[in-house]
Amino acid sequence: MEKTASTKQNKGYTLVEIIIVIVLIGLLATVAGSSISLVFSSEAKKCANNTSALISKAKVSALSREGNVGVKIYRDGGNIVGAYYENGAEISREKLGGSRVNFNYMYKNGQNEVNVNLTSTPLYISFNKGTGSLKTIGEASLAELGSASGAEAAPAEIIITSGSRTLVITFVESTGQHAIALR
Repeated sequence: MEKTASTKQNKGYTLVEIIIVIVLIGLLATVAGSSISLVFSSEAKKCANNTSALISKAKVSALSREGNVGVKIYRDGGNIVGAYYENGAEISREKLGGSRVNFNYMYKNGQNEVNVNLTSTPLYISFNKGTGSLKTIGEASLAELGSASGAEAAPAEIIITSGSRTLVITFVESTGQHAIALR
């Protein structure tokens, strides 16, 4: 008796079926990877926007209030936190970014650019009352924050990274203006 195609049992997968499954798994992995990267990248954008808003608040307050105004940005429990100060007293504190965000800043010390990770050293920023120009950044002394002494430092930039996105907040020292740019 001859076996026909209808009586033959299928005992495995064909090569074409295996290739199709492998391609589908690869596509799903690519979509999942890019989705995770987008989530982390959005954290960098949110942190940069929150940081920029806090700096803007301090600048406007410095121009419109009596006394000293400043900002301290630091890590607390892994999160990036921004504290707003007036006359040495902390007025408000807010979470700027989560633990997945890498926050560095650069300042000029003479002719040298110093790159600092926020984990090791907080960032202090204040503005001149009359002009709104950036007074201090980096490890500089801020009497209005009651911090330790240090030398004046010229501002450079804040670098915020998460996922595949890097955002930079750059400063114009003479005007206190700042802007966020994608790097």
